[in-house]
Amino acid sequence: MKKLRLIGIILCFPLLIAAQQPGKMTQKFFPDPDVTIQTPSFQKKKGYADYNEIISYIERTIEGKNIATLEYIGETQKGKKIPAVTIKKPIGNDKVKVMFTGRVHGDEPAGTEALLMLIDKLLNDEELSFLTEKIDIAILPIINIDGGEKLKRQSDNGIDLNRDMSKLQAPETVALRLFFNRFDPDVFIDFHEYLPFRADYVKLGSFGVTGFADVMMLYCENPNYPKSLHDIVQNIYLPAIQQILTDNQMTHCKYFSSDKDAGVRTAEDKIKDLDGIQYFTGINRLTLTSNELTSLNTSSLSKLDTLTLNNNWIGNLDLTHNAELAYLSYTASSRTPVENQLSSVDLSQNKKLRYVDLSSHSHAPFTIPAEIYNNLTTAKGVQEGTITPKNNNYVINDKVFGEYLVYLGAKGTIEEEIIEGGTTNYHYVVDTVLSKAQTGELNLGKQANRITLLTNAGVRTAEDKIKDLDGIQYFTGINRLTLTSNELTSLNTSSLSKLDTLTLNNNWIGNLDLTHNAELVYLSYTASTRTPVENQLPSIDLSQNNKLRYVDLSSHSHAPFTIPADIYNSLTTAKGVQKEN
Repeated sequence: MKKLRLIGIILCFPLLIAAQQPGKMTQKFFPDPDVTIQTPSFQKKKGYADYNEIISYIERTIEGKNIATLEYIGETQKGKKIPAVTIKKPIGNDKVKVMFTGRVHGDEPAGTEALLMLIDKLLNDEELSFLTEKIDIAILPIINIDGGEKLKRQSDNGIDLNRDMSKLQAPETVALRLFFNRFDPDVFIDFHEYLPFRADYVKLGSFGVTGFADVMMLYCENPNYPKSLHDIVQNIYLPAIQQILTDNQMTHCKYFSSDKDAGVRTAEDKIKDLDGIQYFTGINRLTLTSNELTSLNTSSLSKLDTLTLNNNWIGNLDLTHNAELAYLSYTASSRTPVENQLSSVDLSQNKKLRYVDLSSHSHAPFTIPAEIYNNLTTAKGVQEGTITPKNNNYVINDKVFGEYLVYLGAKGTIEEEIIEGGTTNYHYVVDTVLSKAQTGELNLGKQANRITLLTNAGVRTAEDKIKDLDGIQYFTGINRLTLTSNELTSLNTSSLSKLDTLTLNNNWIGNLDLTHNAELVYLSYTASTRTPVENQLPSIDLSQNNKLRYVDLSSHSHAPFTIPADIYNSLTTAKGVQKEN
């Protein structure tokens, strides 16, 4: 349970502290608090504490305090050691762990000062001594030391460390991540600053405007975030901190930023982009609800199996890289502009799809490949398309086409083509487009020492046994398929809806899915003595083949196979199968 808390809290508790500018506006709206601050920057007449002053302050503050330790968790790109202070009483093992970080951005020094002050308070203020009885605390007051020396946002190599927590391209973020993993906090709080008088605020009103809040808070509201953790943040943490800020006459609000196109945006506003989604390569479920996304790049989400889009504005959806996708639901609301609804969708690469709902889009139903459609258990807003070859010509590198491959579904002629360099190709030109209305027989086997191999939309000669039949889906009209003396390890017949006769002689297909072949009457699959056991059938599902009359699977090591009683009772020949009790 603790790991769940860790993952959730690290995403939801960045706290933004304001470093305000001097002047009349600051004095009026952001008066200095009535607090004595002993941190090094406040002891100087000008400027902020440098690295050596920060380290000296830490060493003086923790000296003689046996509950506090200083360690260095790594080095910056310029060789500066990154400090971490741990405050921990050696009592109990079930205390909550809280981790603070500051100055990930080098030009935001207020976080460092706040955390140095916190170290002092925790060690020297008797009123706060109870905290260390309940929690263990880790404080990293300055992460971006190199940037801090120059009051620059980025690290020395120009990387924004706050954007590097996943890619870990900088040594500073690597050190931070390693310490985080070792300390294993339950709560993680990160201090930042915001500039109250932004350049784009100048354009508002006659004299410009300024941000009004002393403190802005940003926390996780991702819909995939566990509700229990969201409730803790919403109902316990936020009310408590807001009340403390109010009691101390400090203004506060939810974090927002300005946008030159969209105006002011908060975390509650619609998500308009997901440019960083590519870094979440391990996710398998993605849900986006009531946003105004106009594009979504899922190409790096190779494990994605469930995609739910509710009321988004994505007019183009490319799922060709999401081979694991099994569930797709994309709802367009009545207020979604037509130009932001799907105009088409390519599902040709999503062979594992079982559920599709695109029914609310104006351009629905969308035509998808028959072999994909036939696999669906739920098909809303899509329709089955006619499978056609990618090219009208089937390239054949052997003129003896007719000697060992017979396809009676589409008659055609062989044409000769001389290629540059003297190579001769032979094209089988079909007279009609292959469609489900056609029937025929496809016989691929060893004859005259020539074996054919289907690939995609064509047929070509193979040097040896047929190893794959990736192109079988284009022969949708066949009702008889015979494969002899090959070394096929897989066979997808899901698009062959008219198939009534399947004969497999001495092949190596260890898994045979016939659940989409409702017309199947005759099934014979012979395994030879040289077929490896792992390439023989371990089991078979014939529950959907109600028209079966002949079955012979007797040569397989795992025979007899148990099949449903109603299927078995309809057989006139039953070899290698037995009736289910």
